[in-house]
Amino acid sequence: MARTKRELGFKNKIIVKAAQLIIERGVTNTSLADIAKSLNISPGTLFYYFPSKGDLIFEISQRHIKRMSDKIMHWVSIIATVKDPVSILESVMRLFLTNERAAGEIHLFLIHEALTGNHIIRERFRIAYRRWSEQMSDGAQQVLGSSAESKLVAKIIIALLDGFLMQQLLETEVPSYREVSQFLLNNESDPL
Repeated sequence: MARTKRELGFKNKIIVKAAQLIIERGVTNTSLADIAKSLNISPGTLFYYFPSKGDLIFEISQRHIKRMSDKIMHWVSIIATVKDPVSILESVMRLFLTNERAAGEIHLFLIHEALTGNHIIRERFRIAYRRWSEQMSDGAQQVLGSSAESKLVAKIIIALLDGFLMQQLLETEVPSYREVSQFLLNNESDPL
């Protein structure tokens, strides 16, 4: 069914509000009725866009995964313009971790859902992490030149981003992106 521009805008509004409520209350404590009430719409109107809570969670996760994939592709596309590996790693961290509290909360919420029994979201994240690792590996290979090494570096960068994201959301002290990049890439005794 083709949706009008207005309907797509309203659907987006529902998704944004639902994500906020789910982050605040959790999935089990957020009903479609709660979401409809917070938007001042009838449950039937919400049902028109999302027949079930599962459909809504699915849409939230799809959008989040696409957004993250787009960021990685953007990074890979500009990597050739930056020659310094330290600056490249710093730009990756900045791209994913700066001013992203809401997106970070969604990311960790969805991971929590995947780990606590939502098998559909778990499978989506497994596929997404595999794709993100491949994309990051492509970017790392442009810098390092080694395929085997770039795959390991990609996995380390993704783990680093997840860890720093969690630390930022917990509001712990996170070192500067530049310091981390310099340490990882200039440490001669154990280089990445």
